Amino acid sequence: MNKGDYIEKLENMLEDGISKGTYKRTDDTTLQDLKRYQDFLYRNFYNYEHYKKMYPQSNQPAKLYGTAKTHKFNDTNDITINQLKFRPIIDQTGTYTYNAAQVISQYLKPLCKNEFTIEDTQSFSKTIRDLPPLEDEEEDVSYDVESLFTNIPIEETVNYILDQIYVRKVIAPICTKLIFKRLLMKLATEVIFTFNNTFYRQTNGCTMGGPLSVTLSEIYMIKMEN
Repeated sequence: MNKGDYIEKLENMLEDGISKGTYKRTDDTTLQDLKRYQDFLYRNFYNYEHYKKMYPQSNQPAKLYGTAKTHKFNDTNDITINQLKFRPIIDQTGTYTYNAAQVISQYLKPLCKNEFTIEDTQSFSKTIRDLPPLEDEEEDVSYDVESLFTNIPIEETVNYILDQIYVRKVIAPICTKLIFKRLLMKLATEVIFTFNNTFYRQTNGCTMGGPLSVTLSEIYMIKMEN
């Protein structure tokens, strides 16, 4: 694929996301956002044991790129430009929220498991092997979530996390409920990224390429299973 087709594909994907409320165009406000964010961290997390790990070490917008979904085709010879789709990856390495997202992702890990969680593919393979043989009228079924990350409802997920921490006491809180909600919403919905010299902000769903996205997605799926 040539560069022109690649850019056109991703720009069409962004336009579709804007129409659905996932993205919106914005100005480059990273310097102003960084200052406000530093003040927010200092006021509310200075005494937290992982404060220094959360503090931003660099400040640059995230960068969008796309990976082609070639696995959707049975044969590479069947691939056409019109049918080929891309997976949007927003690389947040170097953004001012990256460090805090890593720390909070680790903090929330206990909420990512329930009795149905499978640790890895080897465990899944063993579970399948240990099941009794299927009857003639039975079959194994696998379900997939379409565009899982971008379809995660952020506010619903955040409210579930707050309930698990501040009501059900699953993990110990690190700050007040209001402050932690503000932090989660900042990390999840205030990501500014660039593509082709234009700035965008993701306003809903999780970004692929962010350290907190996998954790939020897993927690939401746990919520659905429960």
